[in-house]
Amino acid sequence: MDGRFEGNSIVVDLKITSPLIDAAAKTLPVIVDTGCSGDLILTYTEAFPLALTLVGLQEYTIADGSRVTFFECLGKVRFGEKTVLSSVSIRPSGFLLMGISLMKKLGIRLEVDFVNQSVKFFEIPIPNLPQNSRATSKKEK
Repeated sequence: MDGRFEGNSIVVDLKITSPLIDAAAKTLPVIVDTGCSGDLILTYTEAFPLALTLVGLQEYTIADGSRVTFFECLGKVRFGEKTVLSSVSIRPSGFLLMGISLMKKLGIRLEVDFVNQSVKFFEIPIPNLPQNSRATSKKEK
């Protein structure tokens, strides 16, 4: 699976789907943020049409040290052939971000070549994940 550079950012396309309504789905370009410990961060504009399941509020400390609170939802995220149930944080505006927790859930290793501007993702075995967060592939369904 390949990502791409857009400026100085690494971008991948993720398909996000409502956990309850399969027709509520959209493929979105998101920035890979290795400094983000969460799963996925979307904006109101992108998230609300997806009918994600609201589960509460989540407080984060962002890069400048300030604290912010986002809506916290559940959604299904597909990358390549894998789909996982994911936490989705929703904020008013900003970049769409994929954090390291989602990469772990998907069982992917990121390889970046800055000189040649190439980004590759490789599947790796996922040890001892709880059943509800285990990645599934098309072949298992």
